[in-house]
Formats: sequence, structure tokens, C-alpha cells
Amino acid sequence: MHTVSITLDSIVPQMSSHARAALAAADIVLAVDNRTQNEFTVFGTPALESTMNLKSLSAMQVARVLFDYDCRQLEQLSRIVRRVKGLDSSAASLVQRTR
Repeated sequence: MHTVSITLDSIVPQMSSHARAALAAADIVLAVDNRTQNEFTVFGTPALESTMNLKSLSAMQVARVLFDYDCRQLEQLSRIVRRVKGLDSSAASLVQRTR
């Protein structure tokens, strides 16, 4: 897996071109709490599950977004990812805790 880490500050209030490119290219988007290092899958749960089941390295692109845990920030990130990925913004939340 190729992983790129970005901060929530590079996305909010105005997204940098680097952050937009990283989110657009990502097969999997993880939100990582700076304090606890807990990870939440924001996008790509099926891709992540298939990789874990195969137990092999993959050419998947992973974007890790570092943030200070706050449910509102997590939901905001989820909305931003749906918008960048061109998904329906009315869809249910994509956020799932991964560990």
C-alpha cells in the first residue's frame, strides 16, 4: 500500500491542492486521532476488507488524515471525502472505526 498522511488543517477551511489530490486518488481514506492513534475508515471499507482478507501487499492508495478527535470534525471529513469522490452527500455516514 502507498500511504500519504495529511492533516485536517490542510483540508479545512480551504482544501490545498495536495490534499485534494491525495483524497481523490485514495482507495482508502482513514481518519487518525492524533492523541489516541485510533483509526476510522472514512472511505473504502470494502477495499480495506478485501486487502485484509488476502493478507498480501496491494497497490492501493491510502490517505491518512490526522485530526484531534471531535465527532463534528469526523463528520465534516466524511462530507468532504464524499464531495471529492463525487458520492451522494445525502448518503449515510461512511465513517467506521477500524481499530
